[in-house]
Amino acid sequence: NVWVGTHAVFNSKDGGVTWNRLTYWTSVMHTDFHHIVYSPHDATKLYNVNDGGVWINTDNGHGSQWSPKSNGLGCTEIYHAAQSPIKKDRIGIGTQDNGELYYSAGNWYTVRGGDFSATFAFDYQHSDWFYHVSGGNRRTGLSGNSGSQNLSFPFAAAGSTLMEFTPLKTNSAFLAANDIWRTDNLASNPPAWTKISTISEAIKALNSSPADANIVYAVTNSGKVFRSDNALSASASFAQVSTAPSSVSSKASIAAIKADPNIVYMSCNSKVYRSADKGATWTSVSAGLPAVNFIKMYHDVYSTDESLYVATGTGAVYFKNKNMSSWLNYSQGLPSISNVNDFMIFNDGNYANSVLRVAYYGRGVWESPLVNPAVNVKETENNEFQLLAFPNPTTGSFEISLNNTAKKECTLVLTDVLGRVLLQEKILTDAYKKAIQVKEKGMYLITVITENNRLVKKVMVE
Repeated sequence: NVWVGTHAVFNSKDGGVTWNRLTYWTSVMHTDFHHIVYSPHDATKLYNVNDGGVWINTDNGHGSQWSPKSNGLGCTEIYHAAQSPIKKDRIGIGTQDNGELYYSAGNWYTVRGGDFSATFAFDYQHSDWFYHVSGGNRRTGLSGNSGSQNLSFPFAAAGSTLMEFTPLKTNSAFLAANDIWRTDNLASNPPAWTKISTISEAIKALNSSPADANIVYAVTNSGKVFRSDNALSASASFAQVSTAPSSVSSKASIAAIKADPNIVYMSCNSKVYRSADKGATWTSVSAGLPAVNFIKMYHDVYSTDESLYVATGTGAVYFKNKNMSSWLNYSQGLPSISNVNDFMIFNDGNYANSVLRVAYYGRGVWESPLVNPAVNVKETENNEFQLLAFPNPTTGSFEISLNNTAKKECTLVLTDVLGRVLLQEKILTDAYKKAIQVKEKGMYLITVITENNRLVKKVMVE
């Protein structure tokens, strides 16, 4: 009795002399089989592993009836994904063999089958407008090709095509390939496009400043950095302001800072750089980062300390603000052996509601809260107290020691980087010690609070 799995299940009961086809890729069971095997403990259970998950034969080995057994497995192979900036529960993804899906109210819905590899985007007007950028169209509604609109791009759309939207002027958008175009009637069907640059070179990164929509940055394939200060005007123009300090042959990303329009960050392959003069000069701020490519960078526009997040293609996320000398690995809980294809953010300024999301090729979609700016503080000193944490850095165990020389009543609070309170105690004695054990790596804050003052100490768990 021999079984073969290809795009269908075949069975031979005479050692391979004759064969019967039992399934079809259009029905019964998902296609692209990788493994077919009997349970070593129960000969009535025949399993098949394919691009649609794990399936089990349910007709006692006859092989024509199969049921999926993959609930709970995060193994979706995602080509591309995007998050609506105005609605948290709206995500679009395109997958290998499992079609296009959208996320709504805690559930995923299949829109179409097969492979769907289009790059995605969302604007700031309609959370239900799914932009298929590499296809040059958008779809209204949440089913199939319903309401599909051709965006009438002035060139043939491709996987390298970029679209950039701005909340400062929601009916405008920027489009990039070998040059940059702008529309001021994005909601029209189709929108009209005006060429606003003469760069004539493949563009790898595009960013509209959250401080001023007239400021737009572009990085080309050869590493040239361009900036426009009048991107919304009738006579918009771009000028080269510098050259990227590292190669951008693989990946590049730009993030302008909202609190200061002069400050902009750029990732070039495996390095991150900061400019304080709108891209004219750059300084490396790469301490703590691995030597791998970064696929995307985001600025927390509601922060006042230049908070940034970057994601690597190998499945890690890092965080930094201007008060930190090195990047913090922000990947606790993420899969460690899988590729990230897209990095997303939803940020409405409510840190109990805002999230980062990553889409994996093979591990589905994951999310994490943003760092609450309330814990993005510098260490402080206070002559009335001596606060120590030892050892620091630590692998998880440390001791808090507080010498209250003024013998003032105070409160000691231990929080993690998300602002979660792990310990809170009122202290009346002049000497205090506490043994602490934490499981998760990252930064922790010890804060001592009095009526008129506070003392802050950081502890790093490695």
